[in-house]
Amino acid sequence: DERDFQPGTPEAGAFLLPDAPVGDGGYWKSLAASLRDYLVREQRITVWKNPELSIYSRVGETEKEFQARCQEVAEDAADADLVKLKNRYATRIDRVRSQISKADRRVAELEADVAARKQQEVVSGGGDVLGSFLGGRSKSAAIRRAANRRSQTQRTTADLETAHHRLDEGQQELADLEAELAEELAEIVEAWEAKAETLESVEIGLEANDVEVADLRLVWVPVAR
Repeated sequence: DERDFQPGTPEAGAFLLPDAPVGDGGYWKSLAASLRDYLVREQRITVWKNPELSIYSRVGETEKEFQARCQEVAEDAADADLVKLKNRYATRIDRVRSQISKADRRVAELEADVAARKQQEVVSGGGDVLGSFLGGRSKSAAIRRAANRRSQTQRTTADLETAHHRLDEGQQELADLEAELAEELAEIVEAWEAKAETLESVEIGLEANDVEVADLRLVWVPVAR
């Protein structure tokens, strides 16, 4: 610190010249070079490295602090991968959900249709086609109308079963997609968590151009007698 140096001379002080040639400018240049060589040769610093994330700890950063930073970097990378994965699944999931919605509406329409037709058969008294025919209670036109109503009800019921089947298939496909997506999401998170845990210690030395001797000074140190 500059405050440690005083340009003045102690009163009644006696000075002893050192053996070193302090009056020679070449001596100071040689001293600076020697100091630089010493630091390059002797000084080492240990840092942490994560080879999976390609990042190093900062000078003064502890292993715990570096580990926390690795976690943050891994989480950001995982989030980016999750967004890509969700975008890849979005189209497929939207398509299946649209199919489920259509199938659900179709089921509701056919259920209402079947219920209405059965009610109409009961109200019209044509629910028992066989009884009308064998009992001779109706003419051929009435029997035909009753038979047509029964046939149409049966076809609509069959259509309803098909619609239910399609709805079940769509719901199963959606469940399979969601399970597949969840599995891939878990794999991505686990992979990045494993990368965040991969740490190595690295010893780094100095190079000649890393060291600059900014100032050399000759100081007198008082000695009590």
